[in-house]
Amino acid sequence: MQPADPATPVTAGHRRLWNLELGPGAAGLVMLVSIVLLVASAVAFGWLGARLHHGGGAAGLLEVGVALLLAFLLGIPGHEAIHALAFRILGKRPQFGFGVRSLMPYFYVTCPGSYFSRNQYLASVLAPLVVLDLVGLALLVPAATAVFGLALLIINTSGSAGDVWMAGLLAQCPTWLQVEDTRGGFTAWAPAQYASQAPHRPIGLNPWVMAWIAGWLGAWLACLVAGAFVILLVAAGHPGASIRVGPLLLTDAVPMGRRGLHVQLLPLTVLAGIAGAILTVGFARFRSATRR
Repeated sequence: MQPADPATPVTAGHRRLWNLELGPGAAGLVMLVSIVLLVASAVAFGWLGARLHHGGGAAGLLEVGVALLLAFLLGIPGHEAIHALAFRILGKRPQFGFGVRSLMPYFYVTCPGSYFSRNQYLASVLAPLVVLDLVGLALLVPAATAVFGLALLIINTSGSAGDVWMAGLLAQCPTWLQVEDTRGGFTAWAPAQYASQAPHRPIGLNPWVMAWIAGWLGAWLACLVAGAFVILLVAAGHPGASIRVGPLLLTDAVPMGRRGLHVQLLPLTVLAGIAGAILTVGFARFRSATRR
């Protein structure tokens, strides 16, 4: 039997596997991922910009503010427009929308009732991250547009948290997976000939895994904030300031032309993971106690 076209509508014999909707828990996780991407992109692309322009002159507060505002006003619509263009290239009819979930506002493009192969949907999901970040990198090279390029990279990368999460779910699935777009997410289907070998739900949809990831990200961010506090202490005249857990050094300030932060990523990541697990267990016990 020849496999059915994975982008055709669901027919008899298809098996519904799982559904993704941006509920309160998922929205909170996406927000944490967005914050992590914000910090990571600011550090990584900021470092790249400094290397490209050999340190250069520090941008003024007004220049940075204007660049961030323009990046937001142009980047967010541009991000959704690229989603829509990807859908149009695949022959779909995209619709634009706006919503608020768990106090997190978001724009979205959807094609309710449309069907995609896994790779088609994956490409559509990641297209804005790839395209706009390439544009931002190109703008980062000339000194005249470097600040705006950096702002665009930060806004677009952090704003792609939901896309990154969805891509992570899809990457765990086989290529024959059929995806039905819905207004608030998507539904995964197994074609009839693959129904018997349908995969389990992706890791990112398990609520306890999501809780652990949220705890891990929260603990990691807390350590980074504490690291920034170390720099402030050093600037205030405490040159030996650092963060330690017993004999284990997590962060300390080091001279890097200007004052910089030295972070031990491996122990920090491990300890954040342990903290996330403790928070998850505590949350589970709290929920169990409140339901009695």
